[in-house]
Amino acid sequence: MTLPAGDRLGPYEIISLLGSGGMGEVYRARDTRLGRTVALKILPEAVAADPERVRRFEMEARSASALADPRIVTVFDVGAERGIHFIATELVEGSDLRHLLEGGPVPPARVIEIAAQIAEGLAAAHEQGIVHRDLKPENVLINRSGAVKIADFGLAKQTDRSSGDLSQMATAAADSTATGIVMGTVAYMSPEQARGARVDFRSDQFSLGLILYEMAAGRRAFARGNPADTLSAILRDDPPPLASASPGMSEPFARIVHRCLEKDPERRYGSTSDLAHDLKGLVASSPSTVAAKTSPPLRKFVIPLALALAAAALAAFLFLRHPKPVSEPINSLAILPFVSSSGKADMEFLTDGITESLINKVSQVSGLRVISRTSAFHYKGREIDPAKVARELDVRAILTGHVAAVGDSLSVGAELVDARDGRHLWGEQYNRKISDVFAMQSEIASVIATSLRGPLTGQEQGRIEKRPTRNLAAYQEYLKGKYFFGRSNPGDLEKARAAFEEAVSLDPDFALAHVGISGCYGIEGSASYLNPTEAWPKSREHAERAIALDASLPDAHTALAAVYLNHDWDWAAAERELKRAMTLGPVDLSLAEPNDLFSFYLAAMGRLDEAVAAEKTAQKTDPLSPFLAADLAQEYYYARKFDAAIREARRALELQPDSVFGLTALGLSFVMEGKSEAGIASLQSAVERSGGESFNLGNLGWAYGRAGRIADAKEVLRRMEVSSRERYVAPFDRAMVEIGMGNADAAFAGLDRAVEERNAWLIFLNVEPMFDPIRADPRFAKVVARVGLPPPKARTS
Repeated sequence: MTLPAGDRLGPYEIISLLGSGGMGEVYRARDTRLGRTVALKILPEAVAADPERVRRFEMEARSASALADPRIVTVFDVGAERGIHFIATELVEGSDLRHLLEGGPVPPARVIEIAAQIAEGLAAAHEQGIVHRDLKPENVLINRSGAVKIADFGLAKQTDRSSGDLSQMATAAADSTATGIVMGTVAYMSPEQARGARVDFRSDQFSLGLILYEMAAGRRAFARGNPADTLSAILRDDPPPLASASPGMSEPFARIVHRCLEKDPERRYGSTSDLAHDLKGLVASSPSTVAAKTSPPLRKFVIPLALALAAAALAAFLFLRHPKPVSEPINSLAILPFVSSSGKADMEFLTDGITESLINKVSQVSGLRVISRTSAFHYKGREIDPAKVARELDVRAILTGHVAAVGDSLSVGAELVDARDGRHLWGEQYNRKISDVFAMQSEIASVIATSLRGPLTGQEQGRIEKRPTRNLAAYQEYLKGKYFFGRSNPGDLEKARAAFEEAVSLDPDFALAHVGISGCYGIEGSASYLNPTEAWPKSREHAERAIALDASLPDAHTALAAVYLNHDWDWAAAERELKRAMTLGPVDLSLAEPNDLFSFYLAAMGRLDEAVAAEKTAQKTDPLSPFLAADLAQEYYYARKFDAAIREARRALELQPDSVFGLTALGLSFVMEGKSEAGIASLQSAVERSGGESFNLGNLGWAYGRAGRIADAKEVLRRMEVSSRERYVAPFDRAMVEIGMGNADAAFAGLDRAVEERNAWLIFLNVEPMFDPIRADPRFAKVVARVGLPPPKARTS
């Protein structure tokens, strides 16, 4: 029975029928709560009485709803009313891959780009333990901007319960009544599916290989006259070499395809993430073919199983009111803090979060340098002169905006100007529900990027559309956590961690919130706010959880690298994770810049010139960050370039007068320069600003001892003893004071305990100037060996 326009299923008002098939009818409908257009898939009355079909219908909803990735269609809702079972999903305006294939072989660069996007989506599903089992061109959707989404997880199985039940597949195929559906499904089966054997994620790799072969060659790898012969060929025959079937395709791509088409699953990829990584590597060397001039025209229609771009209203804005690109592409941008019309703290978190989200999303676009969060927020609360800001940040374009909220309604206005001449490039006012904040942020980011750089690739559009979570309350807690995380004081870190933990309790699969928790524990462990034996294992737990949820997050790999570097002392693993993070793109969390942490790795390895260069690389997109300025000062301090260290430390303090890190670098460098009193004054300020934390007390006590103020140094030790009754005091920090006073035995006793606790500062044993008085002692070499550091390089100065 066809539902008439105006009929209601729960909150969904029927607009029109889009299509129908054995597994359901699909309607265009309106969600009356949120005012968005959706695709509403229902199970027909004729089969709703069949428990097995209802079970498979609900299985499709559960499988798809477990996946949150820009390459996979998203389920909004599932329910039943009046005996009618339904799923509400995103609606896509575009085409499926089958229609693209009807034009013959796809241009090589476009093949590779689509292939990488499909593989990324599959990798995300496989990481959640879900195998598609029915991957074919009809289930690969391409929206108008060229982004790919994988649809119809109706045959999906959780891998721990997966079994090759051929009868189930035959039943599912028989459900479809459209001509060619059975043949299409059979044509993309893996050998293990065809045999009725157990399948896992590698079955999807085989199906993807068949799709890629067809895109490149313009014909199927196992084209036969009937389903039985096709299945026989899949089981027994080798496909013709892709190099001969498609001479225009590169040899590396052909090797990837034929690896996917191995009959033995063990000879395919060990993880689909590795497959996606190889394909993405080819994308970088291939010209983009997203523009209409280089791609066969798409026949535009509404996909019956829809499920792609955020609401139809947003799609209409993007495609009907898209700004025209500037005549000369602009390749640098600063997104300044949006202004809130409310003084409420929760609105400040949301307003800052919108700004930060736009920074992160627009940063995903290649060829566009976007100033990082810390430098952009240097202008928060200040009167903005676009030309002056552009000069200070060395950018061409400036985006400003404002946010207002009343009840559950949100109003956001944004304006983009060319700072060179003050020319207005684009502006718009958005009035939405707060619950639509994710879609709105993606929309604004897409419009900005397109207006500056021109059409986006499908991969870039997909990254912009990616949502960190679908739980608004969890997102708000995450924004609160970011706010406090950026301040990095002990009390603020506790507040940040509490907010991140609340976000995870609301959405356990919120990967960035896990990164936030990991980062808090990492800073607390390295700064002696917590015992390293307590802090670092928790930091590792959440970093690994974040990677398991989203392996594409550079923040997650940086967080795990921090554990490898500061706690495990596994230098190779730390370098691997940092390089992985640097290839994945910009980070979302402040203090998570991989180049910054990489500079400390290089310093620990004694590669000090490279450490300084890596820190300067981090500063290119964050020139006004007091944290990076202080870290550069520390790198110069390790390199014994104390004049440069003092210069950078002063710059950090100009940017943030209460910067504990800046005060510490300044004080230590002054002392090493022989300016003990100036250095002690700076280190005293660091102790006051940090609330008397033991790390800063250790630096001050060392300076007292070096200056001959033994009574003051002993008073620091006494303060540490008193403090230890209430909070953690690191043995490493006590050892610093003993070194300053010349007490080598006590210093080594403290260092031995620090090694047992795996204190993070021990990684700098070979370069820290404080250790010079005990460096020749044989016991020092033993400490270095226990940490596992390479032998120190001979110094030339």
